[in-house]
Amino acid sequence: MLTLATMGLLFSPYLEHGYVKELKAHFSGMVFLSDELPISGL
Repeated sequence: MLTLATMGLLFSPYLEHGYVKELKAHFSGMVFLSDELPISGL
């Protein structure tokens, strides 16, 4: 959940302009320091 919160900080400047309407995540397992997380948007 900390990883999601940290990713959310990247998008927070765009919230007031309405560019980001929602942020969804799917937790499927543990995240380790060397993991790469794909982030995409529509």
